[in-house]
Amino acid sequence: MPISIDNVVIFSVGGILGYLARTLIDHRLAKSRTNEDRTIREFNDAAAKFRNEFTETVTAIRESQFGTRRFETTFFSQLFTQTYPAHHDALVRFKHYLSNKDQEAIEKAWEEHCWNGYLDEKESHDPFLHYHYELEVEMRDGQPHTTKTLKESFDEAKQLATANIEKLLSFAKPK
Repeated sequence: MPISIDNVVIFSVGGILGYLARTLIDHRLAKSRTNEDRTIREFNDAAAKFRNEFTETVTAIRESQFGTRRFETTFFSQLFTQTYPAHHDALVRFKHYLSNKDQEAIEKAWEEHCWNGYLDEKESHDPFLHYHYELEVEMRDGQPHTTKTLKESFDEAKQLATANIEKLLSFAKPK
């Protein structure tokens, strides 16, 4: 094909249109990345605030030891009752940054943390009753027998408290 002014113009226009299309695509991708970066940054900030609200509680649970507190059998339930308003507020603020599926899942984890086996009887029970622990005794042959020591009950309550808080905090891992 001979070189003519028409061919040069056609190739030049094609080159310019290709360059403009590439620039437009790059701009859209950059804008999308910027929005994604901002969304991730906002999520991470909200997640950090959510995690920070639980820091003292996690420390108290971790450092709790059997036999070191007065009225110890209600230690975990008292701890959660005292921190409930701040933890619930943190949950409400943080949920906004989660997907619908994760919002439902964290709500379920929160209900499990607060009510556990009493979920159906929420109206007639205080929250956090499942964190009480006590000596378990059953009668065998007319005699009381210990089925679970106070220490075993304490360890179970501590393990449950740790697991429930970790489940809540699992939604707030940085992205």
